[in-house]
Amino acid sequence: MRGYAWSRYFKASIAWVKEVCLESWTPIQKGLFFSYLPFTADVWRLAEERLGAELSEYWSRIRPNPFQARGDILEAAEKSLVNKRPEIAIDCLNTLKHENRPIPSRLATDAVKQLLTDSRAVGHLDHHNLLEVIKHLQSAPDVDVEDMTWIEFQCLGLLDRFSGGSPVFLERRMATEPSFFHDIVKTCFRSEQDRDKPLEIDEQKKAMAEQAYRLLHNWHTPPGTTTDQTIDEAGFSEWIDATRILCEESGHWTIAQEMIGHSLTYHPAGLQEILKYPAVAKCLDALEHEHMRRGLATELFNSRGVHGFSGGKEELDIAKSYRSRADQFDLSKFTRIATSLRGLAEGYVRDAERDAKRDPFSD
Repeated sequence: MRGYAWSRYFKASIAWVKEVCLESWTPIQKGLFFSYLPFTADVWRLAEERLGAELSEYWSRIRPNPFQARGDILEAAEKSLVNKRPEIAIDCLNTLKHENRPIPSRLATDAVKQLLTDSRAVGHLDHHNLLEVIKHLQSAPDVDVEDMTWIEFQCLGLLDRFSGGSPVFLERRMATEPSFFHDIVKTCFRSEQDRDKPLEIDEQKKAMAEQAYRLLHNWHTPPGTTTDQTIDEAGFSEWIDATRILCEESGHWTIAQEMIGHSLTYHPAGLQEILKYPAVAKCLDALEHEHMRRGLATELFNSRGVHGFSGGKEELDIAKSYRSRADQFDLSKFTRIATSLRGLAEGYVRDAERDAKRDPFSD
């Protein structure tokens, strides 16, 4: 049936479809008939005319190729959204992106939001297309910050750096809004003031906490980072002061320091750049910020990732690099940072000594 319908359509175009008498057909039969035809504007417009209130019999059945819509892809996206097929709208918007045609930000935002609240649609979606639409929205100048915050939070599993994406708005807000960072920390970590209180398990709160932890664990935008990828030192200091007040009051300052130290391992901070920002280095070196340095050291250690066996050679090279960095911080009179780096270096020396004695072929 599908092959016959396609053949007749391409030979006689929409004129043949209009001549088919559908008066005695049921809505299901009409929907099936139109779903067998190419995904073109003349088909979905005629389906709307012939099916009327039963138009869902058409839209619920189609698995279209957006490229068939040609110059009407934008209309296809709009129609898909109206008829509760957000996954089709996402595919259409990605087609527009592929063809370097403009994408209305409001339409794209509505499509993504509708999709993320429709479990059926998510199951039929090409996740690459969703990622591309989100990345487009992240670079659009007219998107709503609250909308993008919600979208990115729902899609943290998709917006990892292995896929080429990142939660741009969430990271930016954490780096510039102390209250937002504080809310994220509170969502996934218990207050030190509640250590002796029984823990109540709530599945919804548990899911939120897992998402919040994922965000913090992958946070690569240090506080005070500007849009031109430098650090505003005055903004950094103000952010630290405001965050400390909020976190000390709620009992989250220790873990907050570790998360801040974690973020300082990344550009535009990081060991290679942090000395360019004396206010940042001074804050990290402060006596009372031991946990911040611990977060930095932990993330530096973890950032090595997967590695092979070298009999200790690689470990000794890393130790040498950290000792060299420590000397630079010592010369700049940031001795506590230097001590943390030497501690890392000593750990790698111990690993090297152990690996040098180990048989690489043994368990």
